Amino acid sequence: MKHFNVGMFLEVLKEQQQDAFYQVVQIRWQAIQSYFLGNVSKCIQHLEEALKCAKETKQPVWVIKDILIDLRNQYLVLHTINNKFSDSDAQKELINSNEEVYYPTLDRVNDSLHEKFIENLFKNRIKLPYSVTFGNDLGQYCGLLASTYVISMYNGSLTHIILIYKKIRNFLFFLCNQYNDWGLRRDMLKVAIYDGTENEINGIQNAFPEILNNLTSTGALSIMQFCENQPVEYKRIISQLRAFGTVGYYLDDNNFKVYEATILTEIDKWLNRPNSILAIGQSIFWGLSRVSYRMSQDTLAQICCTFIDKRYTRWYVDMFKFIANRMDLRKMSDASAAQLVTHIVSVLENDDQRVQIQYYPHILWVLRVQNRALTEDLDKKIFEFLPEYYNNEYRLNTTNNKEQDFPFFLQQYVHQVRTINAEQGKNGVYLGYGVRTIVAIRSILLQSNTKYSVEIMDSIISAAVDTLIVSKEGIRTKLDAISLLSYIVVKYPEDYRRNSNVFEQLIEEAKTIETCGHDFLSSNIDSIALKICLQFLFAAMGTDTYADILELLPYIQNDIPTTISVASVITEYLESADFVPLSPRIESLLLQNVLQWLLSDQLDIRCNATRILFNLSRNPENGKIINHQLISLVDSDNVYIKNLSSLNKSIQKHNNLMDCQPYVKHRFRQKSERCFCISSGHRDQKGPAHFPRFLHGGSAGCIPRRRATQ
Repeated sequence: MKHFNVGMFLEVLKEQQQDAFYQVVQIRWQAIQSYFLGNVSKCIQHLEEALKCAKETKQPVWVIKDILIDLRNQYLVLHTINNKFSDSDAQKELINSNEEVYYPTLDRVNDSLHEKFIENLFKNRIKLPYSVTFGNDLGQYCGLLASTYVISMYNGSLTHIILIYKKIRNFLFFLCNQYNDWGLRRDMLKVAIYDGTENEINGIQNAFPEILNNLTSTGALSIMQFCENQPVEYKRIISQLRAFGTVGYYLDDNNFKVYEATILTEIDKWLNRPNSILAIGQSIFWGLSRVSYRMSQDTLAQICCTFIDKRYTRWYVDMFKFIANRMDLRKMSDASAAQLVTHIVSVLENDDQRVQIQYYPHILWVLRVQNRALTEDLDKKIFEFLPEYYNNEYRLNTTNNKEQDFPFFLQQYVHQVRTINAEQGKNGVYLGYGVRTIVAIRSILLQSNTKYSVEIMDSIISAAVDTLIVSKEGIRTKLDAISLLSYIVVKYPEDYRRNSNVFEQLIEEAKTIETCGHDFLSSNIDSIALKICLQFLFAAMGTDTYADILELLPYIQNDIPTTISVASVITEYLESADFVPLSPRIESLLLQNVLQWLLSDQLDIRCNATRILFNLSRNPENGKIINHQLISLVDSDNVYIKNLSSLNKSIQKHNNLMDCQPYVKHRFRQKSERCFCISSGHRDQKGPAHFPRFLHGGSAGCIPRRRATQ
């Protein structure tokens, strides 16, 4: 805006427009200038003046409403800056109007642009496979897109000028689906970071993993610089936080230091400003969490302590998640670690703040496991203020006496399962639970090699079987029960043989099980998931279920939630032990489906498929196929797939497979230098167990590491 000659532009408009309309447009352009110079209050003043002028000169309804929309949007920005939440007079006037907003020329151009999008997609869908197209008509798309911008400038419509970013993003998305060009994908991510939402950023990264795979320090720098175009200060800070979290790992050392200092300065200003803009707060930990392992743990600890000092309870839950998942007391100075623990203790001691920590108590046992000597006082405060939590989840995750405590918790969870089975569906009442109790039981069994008593194991098997046959639980819970029983068959063969008659009952009641669980709590998972997972359980029991699995698997290929559920159960089954019984025919069938799942757009499906793939590598006959897929994964898939902990474990565990093709090992080593995994349960071999992740149905998060040298 500082370099755009508005005066000369308005002289051109004056020759094209009627005097009355030009008077309005001239004032609107004063508002546009103020906005792009970052003065929202002055922008609103000019828009109020333009609205008054438009009404006095009796401009068409669409002109008046266009100004009202500009006013409404700018009042929203001003209210965000002032931390106010109320409807403006412009919004009320729009609501009370009986006429819809229609832009005579602009809407026609927009409709033409959207029609061309649909028409092109339709043609590509129905064209003959042997047809060849030379050239393209992208010039028409660009012409229409430019026309919408020119018309917006002609009318002085601030809202539609700003909307050009979303229109460009949509056009880039269209091009990304037509052409395999990495530059288009990078620019789409750039626009999403600039003017999108955090969910959009995550979605683009998952849908187009090659964006970050091929990103260089120069590309990362261009994205960071693009955010500086945002004229409104608080929006610019939010964009920079999102950009820093998304591409900060890929910046070279000098640029990283520059932008790290900028981000930390803005955070410090925000923390110490009397009336901080609330909208910025929700992006702080989102951005820091994704680049935290390239930053000083002491610096991050100081930020968290300042949040607590300022009593910014609105963001406590985000902060607790950040501390639990991205910080480690062992990796910061003793002074910073002690200060952080002291501040967490102060939160526990405060009656008003303590409720916030109850929304994410996971942080408490994570800190305890990281440093027991430093957290003695914290442990006492948890016992004093949160006794119920202390004696349950906290004790479960921090105990040093597993042989005594684990049997106690197993009995407690079995009792809960029986109670839920009895109450679910009673008198037509169905309840959803935040804790997946059956998964907790399986997790406890996974975490120890203790041989439990006959009574405990029999009660676990009985409760799980009742969940499948008797209870009216949903499909998701029944799938958890199948996963638990499959694990027992593999890891506890003596207990399985002793209860073989109970397991045989499952085969007899299979049809009854398949018709259960159609409640609204699991409406997005088809009941066919139960049929497929039951067949894998029966296969573990020694029954030949090849024909049934072959018949059922094709039905879930286009059902994403069901495919995720089935793949997850299969993954857990194959990871139960180093050797899992699986007939060659079922293994071959599963491998064929995994190769299809690896091509899915859904990250969860690809993650489970990758884990299954490496468990199938136990069979040397699959070596050539898996070597080829490994090359493809480390070359083209995103960081979440590359950094799966099971991937690293499988490579260490199955060296014979890697020796089949040394290039694969070299390629993976070369790629893995850029990335590493971090999750609540994989900090190190002595790190905390996975209980909260299983209890709450969460998943481990992985993050990219920067390129070493550009």
